[in-house]
Amino acid sequence: MARAFSAKRPQPLLLLLVLLLVLRIVLFLVLHLFLVLVLRRVVRVPEQENDQEKENENGVARASRPRPPFDARACLRGLRKPKPLRVPRASATPTQTTLALQTLACLFALPKVSAVQQSFFDLFGLETVNAPPARAAASPFFPPEPPEPPAPASYVADPEAPAGDLEPGEAETAPPPVLYERSARARNYRLTLRRDGVAVATIPARGSEREARTFVEQHTAWLERARARQRTRPRGATVWPVGTHVLWRGELAEIRKAVEGARPQVCLGADVFRVPAFSGDLRPTLEAHFQRLARVELPARTWELATVTGMPVHEVTVRNQRTRWGSCTTGGVISLNWRLIQTPESVRDYIIYHELMHLKEMNHSARFWARVEEVCPGWRAAELWLKRNGSLLGL
Repeated sequence: MARAFSAKRPQPLLLLLVLLLVLRIVLFLVLHLFLVLVLRRVVRVPEQENDQEKENENGVARASRPRPPFDARACLRGLRKPKPLRVPRASATPTQTTLALQTLACLFALPKVSAVQQSFFDLFGLETVNAPPARAAASPFFPPEPPEPPAPASYVADPEAPAGDLEPGEAETAPPPVLYERSARARNYRLTLRRDGVAVATIPARGSEREARTFVEQHTAWLERARARQRTRPRGATVWPVGTHVLWRGELAEIRKAVEGARPQVCLGADVFRVPAFSGDLRPTLEAHFQRLARVELPARTWELATVTGMPVHEVTVRNQRTRWGSCTTGGVISLNWRLIQTPESVRDYIIYHELMHLKEMNHSARFWARVEEVCPGWRAAELWLKRNGSLLGL
């Protein structure tokens, strides 16, 4: 008995999958063919317009090069093995092809680039929006960016240059000498006037020079008044011959020849100093004597007042400071100006108290001044003396 052969029917699900796969391939080819046609149309039109513009500008007609016929099979072969289209970089005269490709890139520039868009960009060699934008030349698609305004010129005075005399009418045109300095310790903007007439604007760590300039402009009136007061302050003599009056121990003492002794000596009040000769400038010799006395007397007085107030002082130094009477660090190091030995004892003690209180309050708040008032009730009179006579000492 012969066997009957029965063929199995294909599964409907398998047929459906095959049909969907074929449909997907067809749609993929149609979509890519459509994109190629659109791109070819966009690129061709601007080139024709460009030829027309050249003809109108130069007055000479130009024959356009013959274009090869469109080959769909070649486009499909290019889709299978996509080669990136070399887009010339932005130049002074970009081609219309480059502008067309850039226009398509802008149309596809979305916040997030999908896989289909990325394949399209890779196909035509375009950059995605995630890359840093390159600066393109001026074109109808990308207008030129306005140039950045130039930064304002900053006038910085030479701190070592002496303040010269201005000619008539020059003061109206010459900019005021202002020096901008950045300080990591400063918390606020600060404006000070040095003895050479240069204003110093201190910029805090988080500040900017633009805000500092605004701060200086807001305090222009104060700066003018400070310069006026500086011009009227008495100045100490730059050369000290015999007979000059010098500030010593808070009093204006005359440099006199000492009668006793065979060697040349001069007297300042009750103190006697040895000098090389009576003729010439005695200032370098006398200031050297002042500094030696200051290095002995000022640290001893500081340790004494630190013991009275109970402040933890680590070290006391005497320096040749040109802009301040004293300073203090968080580590307990106090630095004093040697010229304090020329001031009255009350003024000297006030400066020492001032720096000692900074060991508790590293600021000039109301709480700091309350501490100063507690240990030195006459500090206001000392401040007034320094403002009136500080110029005699070069500060």
